[in-house]
Amino acid sequence: MLFLLQIFHFSHMLLNIISLFVGFLSLFIILLICINPIKRNERNIYFIVILFISGILRFSNGLNFLNLTQVNYTLIIIKPVLTFYIVPVYFLFFQRIMVKDFMLKKELLHFIFPTLLLLINFCYINFKTFALVYAFYSIAYLIMLLVKVKMFFFTKDKSILGKMNKNVIKTWLVLMLFITVSSGLYSNIILFSDIHNRIIITNYLKYSSLLWFIPLYYLFSNPNIIFGEEYLLKKLKKIKPQDHLIWNAKPLKNLADIDKKLYNILFNRINSIIIGIQNLEKSVLIISEKTLNAKIIAEELNIPKRHIDLIFKYYCNYSVNDYTNFIKINYALTLINDGYLNEYTVEALGEKCLFKSRFTFSQNFKKFVGTSVSEYTYTVIGKVVNERPLQERT
Repeated sequence: MLFLLQIFHFSHMLLNIISLFVGFLSLFIILLICINPIKRNERNIYFIVILFISGILRFSNGLNFLNLTQVNYTLIIIKPVLTFYIVPVYFLFFQRIMVKDFMLKKELLHFIFPTLLLLINFCYINFKTFALVYAFYSIAYLIMLLVKVKMFFFTKDKSILGKMNKNVIKTWLVLMLFITVSSGLYSNIILFSDIHNRIIITNYLKYSSLLWFIPLYYLFSNPNIIFGEEYLLKKLKKIKPQDHLIWNAKPLKNLADIDKKLYNILFNRINSIIIGIQNLEKSVLIISEKTLNAKIIAEELNIPKRHIDLIFKYYCNYSVNDYTNFIKINYALTLINDGYLNEYTVEALGEKCLFKSRFTFSQNFKKFVGTSVSEYTYTVIGKVVNERPLQERT
């Protein structure tokens, strides 16, 4: 019996220490985010709010255990209606991860309902009514969130940065979904029971710290989540353009009946043809002089164009047109990394990569890299370039 009691006290102490550590990590990550010189629109303010609330609560809970402070409160205890603000904060945190372009005015609309409830709360207080409204409110937001996450998971990203980051972000979203659901359940349980029961709140902070530790560890393992696009751009310079996934080892979709006969003829040669195409992608002599489309590939490999069309249809992650432009942009990245823009303009770079206009080059660079030429060059090689031609700079 004494042994079991010792185990209980040890586990209790360990959980409180983990709570203190998780609180410290959360606040430390906020510091890293704030001091990191990333663009303002890439800084997820909602994540900072979530980390701050989570960090302060768990850090103070750990200090209480060590008898260094006696602070023990949450938003639910201070003002239960304030929990309505947390729901859209979590939702908008996810939305900013999944959607690059956002409008602050539209985001602020999510806080109208909580503000109205806060005003009503000054003259009408009924905790059971608020608890019931909160339950429907949080469930509605959870459903919207799950729909958006599902759409994000099944959306293909054509940009290099997007592909580099996609799996990391998917895992990050799943980990944070567990945190979000547990926080929602906790809030509803507290609101429907005793909001002043400090034991329930303290136990939640302790046990949920175990959940929080996993995504926080994942953050440090994947710095691009914290440091954003600039970290990925610097990482991109170290990766050969051909390393990015263009071709698939297996067919991307079911064979159409009209293609089965030709597919059976080509089956044993498909891998060797794809290797031949990959060799053309690496040939500076070819890609600097010719646009690598299906016709040129067929001529260079000395095989019928319809064979190339079938391979593109079932094994390439891009359409033929997108593939052509993607190879050009890969060549542009190689030239930029080799210092081409130290002597030449962005216009000259576009022409060198066989684009017909500066606009087409800039548009495709943004599409396939995930950032503009000027942002890429400034971040990766520390050079400021102007994408506009000289006649427009007046």
